Amino acid sequence: MPPLRLAIVGCGSITERGLLPHLELETDLVKVVALSDTSEDRLRHIALQFDVRQTYGDFNELLKESDAEAVVIATPMAYHYEQAKLALSYQRHVYVQKPMTRTAQEAAEIIELSTERHLILAASPGQMLLPAYEQARQLVKDGAIGTVYMAFGVNMALGHEHETLRSHAESGLDPSWYYKPGGGPLRDMGVYSLHAITGILGAAEKAISLGTAPMPHREWKGKKITVQVPDNEAVLLQLGENQLATIAATYSVNPIILSWGLISLSGSEGTIEVRRLPEDPSSYQLILHRASEAEPKETLFGTGLSQDHDRLEEAHVARDLMDFVDSVRNRRSPGADPWRAAHVVEIIEAAERSRDAGHAIEIGGRFAYNPEDH
Repeated sequence: MPPLRLAIVGCGSITERGLLPHLELETDLVKVVALSDTSEDRLRHIALQFDVRQTYGDFNELLKESDAEAVVIATPMAYHYEQAKLALSYQRHVYVQKPMTRTAQEAAEIIELSTERHLILAASPGQMLLPAYEQARQLVKDGAIGTVYMAFGVNMALGHEHETLRSHAESGLDPSWYYKPGGGPLRDMGVYSLHAITGILGAAEKAISLGTAPMPHREWKGKKITVQVPDNEAVLLQLGENQLATIAATYSVNPIILSWGLISLSGSEGTIEVRRLPEDPSSYQLILHRASEAEPKETLFGTGLSQDHDRLEEAHVARDLMDFVDSVRNRRSPGADPWRAAHVVEIIEAAERSRDAGHAIEIGGRFAYNPEDH
């Protein structure tokens, strides 16, 4: 079988750090044949760096002229829906970076379109493709910690204006859009915890949220960025079986004890924690501590990819991307499930409405998610 012909729209940080370096390792399975970006400088820089011959300033032209079979949407969040819908309408399989869309209605539309056209649609992050999270799900299913009461998810990190790749003098990767409507840390980073917790425990039913912006302005390379959305968010969810979950998502320095991406599940008979090791972001530590046992049990997992992938940045992104490539090549459902992604968008919408209204919001359940069904 020849390599899958792939196009990428968006030549920003995630494409340069987390997509193309990994795709270069899998040339027998996938070949990047085209790139698109509205910045001519970025487009030229990435095309030269990764030897991609077809470049397009206009995404429509790429879809009309390129022989790509599948498209990766790696643009700012606000463009995901329009570009995914357009690519599907041109009969391309689609992988969408997180979050899938701005609204649950948009998510429903592109899921419906992909189904009508018999196309593969995947939406990151594919947390449940990572072995540590799948093991946590299995332990919960097997009753290892009894009845689950509470879950915690932590996604706290300095804002994107501090990224090394954006700090270079020649960098044109303006992070301002993270602080505009449609941005913010819950949509940017909290999605990881939301995907993991719903992937393990199932659908959320109710949300209550608070959000603040402690600093009204940020700065990037001398440019003042006005913070137009909360960049300090906390969400409390009620899930089925009377479970609660708390997600913290902020653009601030990560706590010393609570590592980025920590998931904690507390039950009547024990607790499970999954954390990404700060010194090795491709390694995940699962800790199981049963109340009946004196010592916790620790297990270390990788991403499920080769060591060559795990040595690179953003190997977790490569995990769901390579699963998407395989799902297209073998015509199977992707592990980065669009239904779970749509439910996460549904949760985020409810959380934002709660934040504005000052009370809990029922989650519609349009994409009610049962891990056993996916």
